[in-house]
Amino acid sequence: NQIGAMKKETYLEAMLKVLQNCWEVLRPGGRMVLVLKRFVRSRRVVKLDLDIRKLCEMAGFVWEETKLFKLPSRSFWRILYRKKFGDSVPELDTLDYEFVMCFRKPPLAEQAAQERLARVELEAFEKREGGG
Repeated sequence: NQIGAMKKETYLEAMLKVLQNCWEVLRPGGRMVLVLKRFVRSRRVVKLDLDIRKLCEMAGFVWEETKLFKLPSRSFWRILYRKKFGDSVPELDTLDYEFVMCFRKPPLAEQAAQERLARVELEAFEKREGGG
C-alpha cells in the first residue's frame, strides 16, 4: 500500500502520522526538508504543498521557507494532460515546479513557550465560550 495511492483524507491522515514520526526522531533545533509537486485530480490542481505545510505545523514543525525549482522538462503525463485540457485548468503552470519546503523542530525552550501560549489561547477560548 503506497500512501500516494490513497484517497485525499486517508492520504493526509497517513502523512500526518509520518510527519509525527519525523518529529519524534528529529533532535530539537533540527531541520526537515520535503520536496513536493502539485498534481491534477478531477481537472483541478491539488496544492499538496499547502496541505503538507498545515500538517507539518500540526505535528509541531515551524515552516521556514519554500523554494521553487523549475523542472527541466515535463513528464509524458503532463504533456498529455496539457494537450487534452489546455488552458481549461487554472494554475496548470504550477505543475512545472517542485516545491522545496524547509521546516524546523523548535529548540526545547521554544517548544515550551509554544505550549504555554497554546494553553493561554485555550483558556481564553474556553472563557469566551463559557466552558472554563
